[in-house]
Amino acid sequence: MKIEGISRIEPIDIEFAKEFGYTIKLLGVLREREGMVEARVEPTMIPLSSALANVDGVFNGVYVVGDKTGPTLYYGKGAGAEPTGSAVVSDIVDMAKRYVLGTPRSYPVNPQGRKATKGYEFPYPFYVRLYAEDRPGVLSKISGILAAHDISISAVIQKGRHRDGYVPIVMVLHETKEEDLLKAKREIDALDILKEESIHIRIEKEVE
Repeated sequence: MKIEGISRIEPIDIEFAKEFGYTIKLLGVLREREGMVEARVEPTMIPLSSALANVDGVFNGVYVVGDKTGPTLYYGKGAGAEPTGSAVVSDIVDMAKRYVLGTPRSYPVNPQGRKATKGYEFPYPFYVRLYAEDRPGVLSKISGILAAHDISISAVIQKGRHRDGYVPIVMVLHETKEEDLLKAKREIDALDILKEESIHIRIEKEVE
């Protein structure tokens, strides 16, 4: 299972996400694909037009796609004194019940024994942001490395918001496997034209 927090997300990423038509949410994703269970928790870009994009503040949302029902959204408070207190009491009652019954778990985690995966081997579009020197040839070096790993760019924005002589370059990549993107990023991050390690964010286009 892949677990990643929001510590590397900057306000600039939120701004650029909107320019591309997305918002950034910390999602927990569980998806069955090709006989495997894809499980991950990470910042993810979703379309601004999706219902899940409007889940804000103390509210949480659970987006479920059923084979017969299609997409459904379950929405409610997940933070604050009363919701948190209710959740804590519910967990205590559940643990006490399982202790009395002698059952370590109330349900099997993976009843059919499918292989768990972080989703690195499945193609997704990605957002990439990096700070690079503001001089000719920089973008061509970066795009050349991506091309060498069969990764193509869908859109790119380079704006003059300088940070110690470096400017942000953000791009949206066509669908690619994260394992291939990570290989390309290692080469890109090793270039002396970058100020710091680049970041990438998965894009979930199927969230309606």
